[in-house]
Amino acid sequence: MEKSNLVTGQTDPYEIEKFQKRGVSIYSKVGLHSKVYVFDNKAIICSANISANSEKNLIECGFVSDDIKAVKDAIKFVKNNCERQVDDAYIDLCKQDFIPNNFVNKNAAKNDNEIRYWILSTEEADFFNEDEQIELDNTRPDFAKKLKNKASYTIDDYLLNQANDIYKYAKYGDYLIEIFHTGRNIQVYKPKLILGKSYFIEFQNNYLRVAVPKNIKPFQWKLFKAFLSKNKIYQISKTSKREIKGQTLKVVQDFFK
Repeated sequence: MEKSNLVTGQTDPYEIEKFQKRGVSIYSKVGLHSKVYVFDNKAIICSANISANSEKNLIECGFVSDDIKAVKDAIKFVKNNCERQVDDAYIDLCKQDFIPNNFVNKNAAKNDNEIRYWILSTEEADFFNEDEQIELDNTRPDFAKKLKNKASYTIDDYLLNQANDIYKYAKYGDYLIEIFHTGRNIQVYKPKLILGKSYFIEFQNNYLRVAVPKNIKPFQWKLFKAFLSKNKIYQISKTSKREIKGQTLKVVQDFFK
């Protein structure tokens, strides 16, 4: 349940939560990699995680023992490593950083039906204080790991209210179209790859993290709006902050081709 395991999809807080709701006590320990299970008078030592991936996709190996000493030693090992108990609040925090591992190190979801497109209006005045910027910079390498060609991208960040649908539902592999306001000038950027989200307790703020291709050139809002109107798309405004789909999405994609 460490952050480094969440951003690479190795630990799924949603699956952990299922066990917790059934009354299982959950603990977290840095560096733990052992798989030790004890059921009644049997101990299982193996390579397998309790996961569908281990069950269906991987070749695992282990052994079962009912030797009394082996069972006692296994119980002792488990108890000795139950150090930091995980509660509801920590699981909720973990969800903010979690990226499903079926998206890790890919620049898009496997199935196009899984990809969602979002549009976000931002302003030049939206900036972070020095401490926030330091935290964002420190975590950028974690998100850069999800890119195949790191040299071609930079990581950008957006501050979003947790109630915003983009923050609540956007996932790695989705795309974000930014409408950027700077003074009277409004520009529209090509879709940027969403890498995930961050939440820093000390700032009580939520951040959306995206990958931006270097040398990306924006379009003027007037040009974008004219193209939408020509194709009878009127649902997108210069202040939109929502998902786009269906015929609206198709027209937007055609604009960026």
